[in-house]
Amino acid sequence: MKAGIHALTEKDQKAIIMNANFQPIGPDEKTVSDFVEFLGTLSRTSSLCPLTVDKWTDMNKVYKDAKEKMWDYVKKRWAIPNGAKKM
Repeated sequence: MKAGIHALTEKDQKAIIMNANFQPIGPDEKTVSDFVEFLGTLSRTSSLCPLTVDKWTDMNKVYKDAKEKMWDYVKKRWAIPNGAKKM
């Protein structure tokens, strides 16, 4: 896990600019790269995204509020438009 990215607090949040499809596009390549890498580390974090779930759509059925907890974790570290939340 990339400690620096996960160590961000609400006070240190990095802003993410998204296009109309809510894909990260800015403010610069480094920030987008860090954001994408951060999301990748979440998918490999067993406490947030366990391997016992076969389909993303089954996540909340198996682990109550799992997606909401993951969203909260992301929002504490990154300033993301609320419209980007598609669950």
